[in-house]
Amino acid sequence: MIPGGEGHIGLTLDRTDLGGFYGNTLKPLSNPQLTSGAFNVVIFDSPTELSVGDGYPISRTIADHLLRIESVVLFYKQKFNKPVWLMGHSNGAVSVTEFYKYLQKSHKEDLVGGIIYSSGRNGSRFNPDTNVAVLFLAHENDGCPKSTRSSSLQVYNDLLKTNSRKTRYVIIKTGTSESKSPCRSGYHMFFNAYEEVYKAIDEFASDVLKE
Repeated sequence: MIPGGEGHIGLTLDRTDLGGFYGNTLKPLSNPQLTSGAFNVVIFDSPTELSVGDGYPISRTIADHLLRIESVVLFYKQKFNKPVWLMGHSNGAVSVTEFYKYLQKSHKEDLVGGIIYSSGRNGSRFNPDTNVAVLFLAHENDGCPKSTRSSSLQVYNDLLKTNSRKTRYVIIKTGTSESKSPCRSGYHMFFNAYEEVYKAIDEFASDVLKE
């Protein structure tokens, strides 16, 4: 999971449960009492804050950031000997799509078994020759102008034209708003819609892994 915003959570060894978006949306994927429990969940924390930018966040396109992602992917691929999926939320979707483009240039696409494009930042797109399973997640009431549903739907429709792997667009309908920035809270962050989100991820990824 590659976070949105500035991408810097400030993880430490003693933080075993992040709570909030990460704990409530992702941790259940490794709990067989709530989901299939078949997934190990890793949160990617940038050592420095990544500039969100006024337009496209180019801080997530630079070599240092992409190589850090690659090192994490390689580490866990070797550790668990299982397919590695990437989830990018909001600005994190930029990291995921840019990283996959980097893999394509390096002919290393097989490092990634699937992608979850969640509340993606406008402008985060795939190359036409992308061939990987992709789940799109978007909330029907997301009020963040930088991550609109119309933009992610366009990315989804473009991908359908060439991607031979399973591709699905899921609209999240539960949850509640918050009286905070619409790009950092509420529907955009799937507040109180956690169960709907982790079940959608679990179902899609489980289907792909059965193929």
